[in-house]
Parts: sequence; structure tokens; C-alpha cells
Amino acid sequence: MIWIIGLFFFWLPGRVFAYTIGKKDFSSKNPRYTPYNTAPNKVILWIGVLIIGYFLLKYKSIANTEMVGSKEFGGELMIGGIASRLSNVLMLFFPYFVCTRLKSKILKYTFVSAIFFLIISYAAKTWMMNIILASFIVGAFRKQVKVNIKTIILLVFILFILFFLYYSLLIDSDSLLQFVFRHFYFYITSGILPMSSYIESESFFQTDNRYIIMPFVNMYYSLRGLPPMDVHSALWYVTDLSIGTESNVFSFFGTIYIYTDPVLFVVYSSLFGLFSYGVFTSALKSRSIFIHIIYAYNLCILFWGWYNCGYNLLRYWEIFAYGFILYFVNRFYFRLRQDNKYQTVITNV
Repeated sequence: MIWIIGLFFFWLPGRVFAYTIGKKDFSSKNPRYTPYNTAPNKVILWIGVLIIGYFLLKYKSIANTEMVGSKEFGGELMIGGIASRLSNVLMLFFPYFVCTRLKSKILKYTFVSAIFFLIISYAAKTWMMNIILASFIVGAFRKQVKVNIKTIILLVFILFILFFLYYSLLIDSDSLLQFVFRHFYFYITSGILPMSSYIESESFFQTDNRYIIMPFVNMYYSLRGLPPMDVHSALWYVTDLSIGTESNVFSFFGTIYIYTDPVLFVVYSSLFGLFSYGVFTSALKSRSIFIHIIYAYNLCILFWGWYNCGYNLLRYWEIFAYGFILYFVNRFYFRLRQDNKYQTVITNV
């Protein structure tokens, strides 16, 4: 019932918005919006190279002190300070390099491999899978990848391999396969089962509206010099009775339901729906790869809806913000090139 109500209010603003602006203006069949520009931007390329170089140097400096693939290593590599900010830019550059046509394929695959290597070292399985999922969405949206049963099966297979790869760095080989399959089952049920346990326990006392907009609340607290909210939920429920595995995520609408009142449940569900539809229509209208990457990561949030509500995570909002910054840098670069070409033609005439 919670999902049915939440989905309705998530869907409703988009429908109202669509009827208000008219579908014709945002038709993907409009030739004005295709073909997409896949030419590289030299300024963007150099930004990407410098960020990759920064993390490779940092990797080298901490490789002798922490075990590669561990949470401790990932924390030293990409959490805190400037590294945390740049790591979010790195998330943008993976689909950018995958979907951009560089003259040198060796250079292209070097950039892609370097970022993939760094994300693996970050030791966050969700983000290992997110960069692949986002790249697939961008490629499909820009008609660089054909979407059919084979490509979807391949995508699911790759995501599972990444899940397996993540734990292969941490678990002994003797028990690895058994652990991965059991934990994979836990992973796909860890949002649904805790929500059911929460409803059954009738412990309806966790209302804290700040939790849903935590990134913005913590920004405000930081400016005021106040301690930030804990990013992890304090509610834990056992989902695997045989070994006592616990989970503290409650699916997309479940999280909103637990931490808000009925009125704000409707408000937040509607706002997230309106935001998602706005990103979708912007992606249809825009030819910029960075708007398409923002759209892809927004879809990643919805893809993980059975797991948790990603809108209360700062990393996604930083990716959106940096994506818009790179969009304007990219737009300014190509507009400047067009102006220079026009001036050259006028001079020659």
C-alpha cells in the first residue's frame, strides 16, 4: 500500500508537467535533438586527466599502509576533504569517457580502465555497479548501445560479476562462492524485509523529516558549526535468521514513510517525481552528454529503489551539481570554437 500511494504521487507531478508543456516539445523523435555530439572537449579531457592523476598518486602513497580493496583503503583514497569532492567528479568521467569518441582508442580505454581501477579500490560495491549502469543508460539514451534481451542479460551478468569481484578482495577463496550467493540474496531483500519488520513491530516513532533531506541539512549544520547528522539509519532489523544478518535500509518509499509524517510523505514523493521528470525532459531536449549523465545517475537512484532512497545521499547531489558545472564548461568551449570558426570565415571572405 505504501508503494502504491508513493508511486501515485511520484507519477502525478510528471503527468501534470507533461500536459502543461506539451509532449511535442520534448519528443525524442525530433531530429533537432539528434545526432548527439560525441567529440571530446579538450578542457574537459584535461580536467579528467588531472583528477585521474591525482588519485593514482594518492593510491601509490597509501598502498603500503592499507590493504587494497578494504574499506580502510577506500576511506583513505576517496573519503574526506578534496578527495571526496573529486571522487564524485570521477563518477561523471567514467560514462563520459565510455561514450565519448577519442581519436586514440588506446587513450580512451586507458582512461576508462584507470577510473574503473580506482573505483574498485574505493571498495564500494554500489558505486562499482553504478558507473556501469550509468554508462549503459547514457549509451542507450544516445543510441550508441542497442537495448535488447542480450544487452540486458549482459548488463545483469556484469553487475553480478562486480558484486562477486568486490567480495573476492575481502573473503577467503574457500568460502567465497557460498558467501557471495548468500549475501546477494541478502542484498536484494535488504530493503523489503526490514520495511516489513518495521510495519510488523508497530514502532511508529521514528519521524525525523531532516533524514530525507540530509545532504542539505548537513550543509546547513556545517555552515553553523554544528555536528552533522549520522548518514546511517539507527533502525536495524534481522533479515537472515540463521546467521543474524541485519539491515537498516527500507526501500525508496519505505524510507520516506518511516522518517516523515503523512503530509510530508506526499510532498517528498511528489517533489522527487517532479525532479525526475524535469531531469528526463531536460535530457530529451539537451544534446549535452553531461545532462544525459545526470539523467543516468537519477535513474540509478530509482533503479535502487527496492533497496533505499538515494536522494538522501550527498554523493548523488554532488554528482548532479558537478555535472551541471561541466555542462556549462562544455557548452562554453564548443560555443567558443564555433565563434572562432565563424570569425575565421568572415576574415577569409
